Amino acid sequence: MHDDLKTYYPNGALKRNDTYYIDTLREAHCYAIDSTEITHFPYYGRPEFKGGQREMFQFLADNIDYPRKALKKDITGTVYVGFVINKLGDIVEVKIKRGVNEFLDK
Repeated sequence: MHDDLKTYYPNGALKRNDTYYIDTLREAHCYAIDSTEITHFPYYGRPEFKGGQREMFQFLADNIDYPRKALKKDITGTVYVGFVINKLGDIVEVKIKRGVNEFLDK
């Protein structure tokens, strides 16, 4: 993001004015419906796995199994996976970014 991000109340009054410079918030103001300045609150909230990062890593550890076929054939490597954490905190849109072998990729 770069430049001003302004939002308005339905009556046309300015709700917030956030100024960004190359994805960095530089100045931020929030206003009540009567145009008085109020405490700033974030416009964007980053999605987070239910329970936070620690719970996400525990979930991954509990749900990733090394395939027996890969063990038998001595296939090793690192599979790079991309995913999205949605508004509900669920992992969705899982995609293999860089695979190793069909056994490990699955």
